[in-house]
Amino acid sequence: MSKILLLCGKSVTVIWFRKKLIQKLTSLGHEVHVCAFDREKDEEIRGLGVKFYCMNDANRSLNPFKLLTLKSRYAKLIKKINPDLVFTFMLKPNIYGVQGAKKAGLHVGCYFYSAATTVEEAKEEEAEEPVEEKEEEPTEEQAEE
Repeated sequence: MSKILLLCGKSVTVIWFRKKLIQKLTSLGHEVHVCAFDREKDEEIRGLGVKFYCMNDANRSLNPFKLLTLKSRYAKLIKKINPDLVFTFMLKPNIYGVQGAKKAGLHVGCYFYSAATTVEEAKEEEAEEPVEEKEEEPTEEQAEE
């Protein structure tokens, strides 16, 4: 089966939002690796039968020095693991994880952000009609400008 890497933000979000996905992937025989910015839930994540890596970063930090190295740190980890597939979740992993995957030599066509945790939920999301945004009428003040 495939070797899959999940790049996430905080480790607690792995348990809250990716636990079912991890359980499904491992039950199908995939080798799953998880990377998060902290070790708060590392034992619980490892308890799911996956390998855990900590990127030692903060989800909301804007430290420019860490941001400059994040892509390289992801690329180094991706080369070490050599996954068949990389899923990214949250802003920094979506941006720097995809760049790191490209730098590591993986072919990356696109990535997605979804609340789905199973294939069935993803299919349900895909089948839902998109919500059309309505243009709001300008206020009197805006119309006068």
